[in-house]
Amino acid sequence: MKILGIVKNSFSNNKAVFYSIATNIVALIFGPLTVYFIAHFFSKEVQGYHYTFGSLIILQTLLELGMGQAIIQFISNEWGKLSILNFAEINFKEQKFQSIKDLVQLAISWYTMIALFVLFIMLPLGYFFFITTNTPANINWVTPWIFLCIFISLNVLLMPFFYFLQGCNKVKSYWFYRFLQQGISGIVAIIAIISGAALYTYSLISLSILATSILFLAIKYKKIIIDIINTFNFKFNRSKMKEVWALQWKIALSTLTTIYTLQAFVPILFKYQGPVVAGQMGMSLTLTNILLGISSNWFIVNAPMFGILIASNQISTLHHLFKKSLIMAISFATIGAIILIVLIRLIEIYYFELAERILPLNIISLLLLSIIINTILFSFSTYFRSHRKEPLIYVYALSNAFILSTAPFVTQHFDTFGLIFLYLTVLTLIQLPVGLKIFFVFKKNY
Repeated sequence: MKILGIVKNSFSNNKAVFYSIATNIVALIFGPLTVYFIAHFFSKEVQGYHYTFGSLIILQTLLELGMGQAIIQFISNEWGKLSILNFAEINFKEQKFQSIKDLVQLAISWYTMIALFVLFIMLPLGYFFFITTNTPANINWVTPWIFLCIFISLNVLLMPFFYFLQGCNKVKSYWFYRFLQQGISGIVAIIAIISGAALYTYSLISLSILATSILFLAIKYKKIIIDIINTFNFKFNRSKMKEVWALQWKIALSTLTTIYTLQAFVPILFKYQGPVVAGQMGMSLTLTNILLGISSNWFIVNAPMFGILIASNQISTLHHLFKKSLIMAISFATIGAIILIVLIRLIEIYYFELAERILPLNIISLLLLSIIINTILFSFSTYFRSHRKEPLIYVYALSNAFILSTAPFVTQHFDTFGLIFLYLTVLTLIQLPVGLKIFFVFKKNY
């Protein structure tokens, strides 16, 4: 009856959804404020560097190769098989927790390698990218880039613990942490921008996230974190690794060809159009990604529950929860897109200087339409991954590989509008219709 209790809580007093919405409200407040202060205190060139920093550090997400999402789904499936009600009952010395322990150890080993990669590979590669690009000589970017990579690597080391919490359905606690993190990092960002931190802004944001994460884990989950560390060793279960990898590489390829496609446009524009245009794209993506964050959170919050329901064969409840999440996600994405279009139009009319820092409204409208479509596609991916499947992998891989391979040519000959139009066309004519067909076939057969 444990599952029924969890589901009842999920539909009634779901504080996880409340905290996720609160997190996005904070993002809605600080996102536009940050955009405004960047436009006011940063030169156009510094703005370009700032958002190119942001796009390059997303490489860290790609280095995960889907491990985080795979670990959440596998742990949630294992958690659904257990008959315990209290999270504090977890003891990795007991045999029944061995599968979860194996998954956590695998995740820690993986993210340790990523942290080392960021320091010793991504840091020098970023240096090489900037130094070989024709950019203003009076901008200090070297030291900020070094500090940023150091703080990113330290944050990476903590990620397995948060994936573990989500997999064990501690989503309420996790999203409370995210709420705190979003608020603190937002305040730090604005203070840094106003005080003249310039390109050190991202470093200070990363440092605030690191401090928040350490304090949260130490105060809330000190006992279980110490238990994980004390029982950890780099000898992970090879059969479990193969099982996770079977899903992980598919998630990785999907992530590489979906999440990073739009973000990759920033360094591409930086290379061929200069830092000013790259800054416009980066600032525009900041605004539109807030909307994507709100809509996709309905599935991020419920993803562990999907896995638990599948493990306990509660399929009708799963479909009901999925449908409810999809309706809310699309509603938020659509209403949010309309509001953003109106606000940007008002900015173009009354605040022309600020409007110059973002892309024209016609291009942003295309971006917003892509956000709505991506929300639908994200819902499909979450549903499939809860079943440890990734049937859209080849659709994403081939279509987005085509976009990225043609992006430099399109950028040079058709500017930013052509680049976004190409992206939206592939999204609308290929990914969405194929995704819909695969989803309904999978759901019917399952």
